[in-house]
Amino acid sequence: MILIIHLKKVQIILDYDVIIGFGGFITFLVSRCKNINKKLFYLHEANYDIGDSNKLSLKNAKGIFTSYKDINHKKAYFVGNPVVDNLNIINKRKYISFVFGSLGSKTLLDKTSIYLLNQNDNNEYLLVTSDKYFYEFDKLLKNKINVKVIPYIDRNYLYSNTKLIFCRGGASTLSEIINVNINCVCIPSPYVKHNHQYHNALYYFKYHCLTLVEEKEYNEDKIKECLVYYQTKFKDMELVNQKNFKVDNVCLKMYLKIKNDYNKK
Repeated sequence: MILIIHLKKVQIILDYDVIIGFGGFITFLVSRCKNINKKLFYLHEANYDIGDSNKLSLKNAKGIFTSYKDINHKKAYFVGNPVVDNLNIINKRKYISFVFGSLGSKTLLDKTSIYLLNQNDNNEYLLVTSDKYFYEFDKLLKNKINVKVIPYIDRNYLYSNTKLIFCRGGASTLSEIINVNINCVCIPSPYVKHNHQYHNALYYFKYHCLTLVEEKEYNEDKIKECLVYYQTKFKDMELVNQKNFKVDNVCLKMYLKIKNDYNKK
């Protein structure tokens, strides 16, 4: 039985063929349901390290779909991360963009604003703040004509107009950046469980697909250092390396694997 909760409606589904859990407490609960072994039950892990819920649920799962090739487990099946893969990228890339999660990281926004206030170059900068911090930073940077501050951004606009992005290390964020092929400086959040954003970024850093900067090292001087670095041939090498990790049709791969297992029942 699966309980699906709507705003004003509770629907109970009494029968189903396949369950896919994407981690979190709800996946663990489902994995402990009576007769779960009689159904096809799969997991998907977006991060480089398998999360606690998926680890606890893996015993009862048929397999676990992974976003990283290096995950070594007998039940692992690499498919990639199911992010949007039909983004309409126009490639008018002009901005150096700073995007630190949907809620914005006040710590990183403060450090970035110091650089943006002091710079007097010809680059065009885009600072995405989130609604909570928009007015503060829009007012602070209003006299910098080469800086655009916005509270929220559509991904098509962001990726079409960004040539270098400073961002966090969430699995979906990095997967999208790799897929759309943009130079990247990643500053993982050190506050997430098991420091998993750092491990996500480290995987791509080892293959020279992005630059990895720890939050404690991120400041005005580090931003300047990175911008100088990305004026060299490294920026082209990084884009070439990213193409080796682009993954398309993730959901189709999951479907075909599940369909094959289902036909064998």
